[in-house]
Order: sequence, then C-alpha cells, then structure tokens
Amino acid sequence: MAETVLGQTFPGELAELLLRHDGSGYFDVIGVFQLLSVSAIVSNRQAATNLEVATQREGDTTGYFLREGYALWHPSDLPFASDSGGSLLILDTRPQATSSRVGKHDELGRTTFPADAMWESLNHLLDAVATAMETRTPLGRYTATAKDGRLTWQGQV
Repeated sequence: MAETVLGQTFPGELAELLLRHDGSGYFDVIGVFQLLSVSAIVSNRQAATNLEVATQREGDTTGYFLREGYALWHPSDLPFASDSGGSLLILDTRPQATSSRVGKHDELGRTTFPADAMWESLNHLLDAVATAMETRTPLGRYTATAKDGRLTWQGQV
C-alpha cells in the first residue's frame, strides 16, 4: 500500500526490515536515529516532496545545494530513520544505482552521502550497528551502552 501511495518500490533490504520492525518508536537504533514506521516513511516523504514542489514552483533555488536540479528533496530519496532535530536517514533509490546507498538529509534540506563503507547500503549500516552494539565500539560519534536494560547511545565529543 505505501509503495502504491508513493509510486515507488521499496528496496528489498528496507522492505525486509519493515516486515520485522515497523519503526522503533522513540527507541534510538542507529546512534540518535529512530527507525520510521511505514506510515511515517510515507508522511515524511510526502511532506518533503510537497516542499520541493513548492520550492520549484516559486522558481528561486538560489542558495540551495542543488542535487540534479532539486533544491530540498530528490524524488529518489526514501526516508527510513529520523532524529529529534529534523534530520533523516534516506536511501538513494535511483534505478541506475547498484545498491541503495544511505545518506543524511539535514533539517536545512541538504543531503550528503558519507564515504565510510557502513553507508554503502542499509544492510552495511545495520551490520555496523550490530557490531558496535556487540563489541561496544563507536558507531561514528556514538557508543552503545545499556541503561536500565535498554539500549542507549552515548555521544563522544
């Protein structure tokens, strides 16, 4: 249903994740990011697309970091996680891509694709999260800890 609403097929790795976990609520899974539910994926994607359409309609994309002509949201981007500050983790689902690489979409509308291998795909990222949790090694700037039997991520300065 969500794929029909968005007019886009979800990458297999995301579809598999959503079948197991329809979001994580307020539970941080990837550093400070929570997994989005299917309905939150749809609403975030629709809101971002509407903002991009309005920006393009106004015709002034000056000052924006353009990505293939898009100012705030590329139509191939599919959000799957969010933080409390308005940033999203997205999958780049362009058909010519060999896999759906992971990017960070910030609250100002900029999307970046980190060069680290863990960002090559959702599966790479989830493997890095699992390894960080098992070995208590940092995931970027965050280290997994347990507090009152719950997973938390402690930031490093």
